Parts: sequence; structure tokens; C-alpha cells
Amino acid sequence: MKGAKYVLVGVVLIVLLLSSTSSLGIAIASNKKSSSTGAVLEVTTDKIIYSPGEPVAIFLTNVGDELLSAGGPIITIYNNDNEIVYQEATYCWYELEPGEYITWPPWDQTDQQGVQVPVGRYVVEGFLSGGEENYIDTATFYIINGPWLKAKRTVIP
Repeated sequence: MKGAKYVLVGVVLIVLLLSSTSSLGIAIASNKKSSSTGAVLEVTTDKIIYSPGEPVAIFLTNVGDELLSAGGPIITIYNNDNEIVYQEATYCWYELEPGEYITWPPWDQTDQQGVQVPVGRYVVEGFLSGGEENYIDTATFYIINGPWLKAKRTVIP
């Protein structure tokens, strides 16, 4: 039983670490928005931690203060070794006012061959081509397998 407490404490520390890096990313994104002039692309996911097979929702948002007018997008997902595991493109022209966003169809965590990717750290990159100016941003998320994803809050004495 004592070992289970240590595992739970370790999981809590990992989640806190991931949460703090997420908060840092949000602060950086906020700085981008407040100091920006023009259109600025921000890529986000609906969560930071996913179970294997859980759909990953991806959003491309204009966080700048001017119209973002560009074509694409191209979505590329990299594994922790910086290898492309998934890539898809659409050929549409978007005009996003400040605060507007594109919702990308949820990624089902499969590679280009339709095979479930392993647990680990992933980066999604969004790219829009605006002719004279290209817009690119990334977001990091994790696929984690384990019973702690369903764990309830427990007080450890």
C-alpha cells in the first residue's frame, strides 16, 4: 500500500509539472497577443493530456489585432523524436478577424498508415500561407496511458 502512495505522489508531481509548463505556454501566448501588431496565429488543443485513442481537437486562432488573411492550413503532428507522424492539408482561403478561429477536425491519434501512435509527447504545428506573410505556431500535448487518468482525488496522510 505504501508503494501505491509513492506512485500517486509521483503522478501528482508529473501533472503539476505539465500544468506549470502549460501555464507558461499560455503566458507566452498572452505576451504575443498583447505586444503584437498585425495578425498572429496561435495553435492550441482542447486539452494537454489525452488517453490513447482519445480525439485531439486542434484550433487555429488569430490572436493578433488585425485581419489574418491566408490559405491552407497544413497541420503537422510530430512525435518526441521530431518525426512527422501525421500531416494533412486543406486548400481554403480564410479571413479571420482578431479572436476568430478555425476548428480542425479532431485527430484520432493515428499515423498516416492508420496505426495508433504510442504514448508520449507530441507537437502539433499549424501553418497558413498569407502570400507575402506566412503564419506558423505550435502546441505541445501528451498521450499518457495509466490508471491515474481515472483516479479520484485522494488525501494522503
